[in-house]
Formats: sequence, structure tokens, C-alpha cells
Amino acid sequence: QGEQGFYGNQYVSTTKLSAIGSRISDVTVPVGRLINGGNIAYGAYLDLRDYLSNGYTDLYNTVRAAAASLGGWGGAEAGVFLGAEAGASFGSLFGGVGAIPGAIIGGVVFGVIGSSYGSQFGGTLIDNAYGR
Repeated sequence: QGEQGFYGNQYVSTTKLSAIGSRISDVTVPVGRLINGGNIAYGAYLDLRDYLSNGYTDLYNTVRAAAASLGGWGGAEAGVFLGAEAGASFGSLFGGVGAIPGAIIGGVVFGVIGSSYGSQFGGTLIDNAYGR
């Protein structure tokens, strides 16, 4: 009486949602940074190639890769936050137990969707700015 939530017993242990997210982030963040860094480096290579062939570059490829990376990061952050909230709300319809898996699944799904659309949005902004 007076307590909220379930904290486990001798048969079941509980895990904080933040601990699960932290373990997932330990893998996904370095991989994401490596991929984004590779994309930006490839964009810089393309711009350098243009400069060496034409004597001029507008840095379009580097700027577009950086904008796509930043857009993907922002979209993923927003998607994880909104997805976790929506998933927890939906999961709670199935009892208190469903809120945690709902938050995890919602956060992952919406994080991936947000990352994809954020990356496309960032790239499209640069395409429009450069008139391409």
C-alpha cells in the first residue's frame, strides 16, 4: 500500500528502461558516427575530385553529407522520444506490463523512421539551396 510500480521479487528482477536504452546506444552511437563520418569524408573526396578536375568546387557534396547526417541525428532523437511516449501509451492499454515493451518497440521503430526522414530532409534542404 502506498507504493507504485513493481520492483521485482525473488523470481523476477526488473530493469530500468534507461538502462536498456543505454546498452542499445553503446552500440548504435559509434556505428552511426562511423557511417556519418564516412559519408562526409566521401563527400569531401568528391568535392576534392571536382576541384582537381575543374579548378573549382562549390562543396555541395560535403555540405549535403553533413546536412543529411545532422538531419538524421535530429530525426532519430525526435523519433525515439515520440515513439517511446506513444509506445508506452499504447502498451499501457494491455496492462502495466505492456508499457515498457511498448516504449522500447515504439522508440526503436520511430527512431529509425525519424532518422531516415530527417536525413532525407537535411539532404533536400541542401539540394534546394544549391538549386539541384
